[in-house]
Amino acid sequence: MRGFAPKWGGEYNYLSHAFGPLAGFLSGWVSLIAGFSGAVAANAVALMGYLGPYLPEQVSASPLATIPLGISRISISRRFQLFQDRGISLDTNLWPDYQLDVAFREMVSKGLLKPGSVRRVAIIGPGLDFVNKESGNDFYPPQTIQPFAVLDSLFWLGLADPAAVELFTFDISASVNAHIERIRKNALQGTPYIVQLPWNTQRPMSDEYRQAFVAYWEKLGHNIGAPVPAIPVPAAATGTLTRAVKIRAQVVQRIDRPIDMNIVYQRLTLTPEQAFDLVIGTNIFLYYGNFEQELARANAAAMLRPGGFLLSNDKLPDTVASGLKDVLDATITSSVNPLITDTIFCYQVK
Repeated sequence: MRGFAPKWGGEYNYLSHAFGPLAGFLSGWVSLIAGFSGAVAANAVALMGYLGPYLPEQVSASPLATIPLGISRISISRRFQLFQDRGISLDTNLWPDYQLDVAFREMVSKGLLKPGSVRRVAIIGPGLDFVNKESGNDFYPPQTIQPFAVLDSLFWLGLADPAAVELFTFDISASVNAHIERIRKNALQGTPYIVQLPWNTQRPMSDEYRQAFVAYWEKLGHNIGAPVPAIPVPAAATGTLTRAVKIRAQVVQRIDRPIDMNIVYQRLTLTPEQAFDLVIGTNIFLYYGNFEQELARANAAAMLRPGGFLLSNDKLPDTVASGLKDVLDATITSSVNPLITDTIFCYQVK
């Protein structure tokens, strides 16, 4: 073909020669838009998709995620479904617990939560720490923190009665459920529960955020137990600070028997007296796609009392009727450069 039409221009040259200039003209524009520009844009979106599970904050703050194009909206929406194609992880950290504490305070200030109004709480995916992916810590035994961090915040704010509140956990992991059942049985024998509270000081954060988080971390556990000597941080775990709290057996006893349940496909059938005031799920819904998140939202809503709240740091789609309305987005800017924001989305039963 090159010998038949010895000119520069590739397919434009060949199509113009064979079918006329209109065919060459259209071919040139298709190549420019779809073949060249479109391919570059598609590769950029694909790259963000691959890097997202490893660098979620950086990807969500990238220039591509802020330009007003359809591809940017797709990238942003995937932030809340980043891990749908990988296995569920059990490890947690203290960042969501601090975010929940901030959200509780904002809900109180806006009149959404009243003193003593929280009687029954459910936590979806409470987590079980033994190796934290963020910093690779593995110097402490398996432990679960969020149920107790939530109780600590509720007691501190006067939202729950320590002698009457009930807390339930839902998880699909036999390891998580067995651990919680074991510490419950130990608590019934009067044995307290000791947790380590490590955090990564090298995480990007502003001075304002660091100061507020450290203030939260230093008082965490004061309403449910007492400080005890922490397990020493190994020399290799640079940038890690930790402290430890011995949680009173009476507090651990407020946790009911763990329930083996997948919130996507299952729910509890509850009487009005058994319905929950709060259902909490952090760092859990992003393991599911859009349809599964819709089901989870509906199942959580069905277990809430009228006026009850679903709290999550994942924005859940609302195309399927669930009886929930978005009443508050409690957003924290933890870092300006790079820009990292975290939000607790508060949904209330109408």
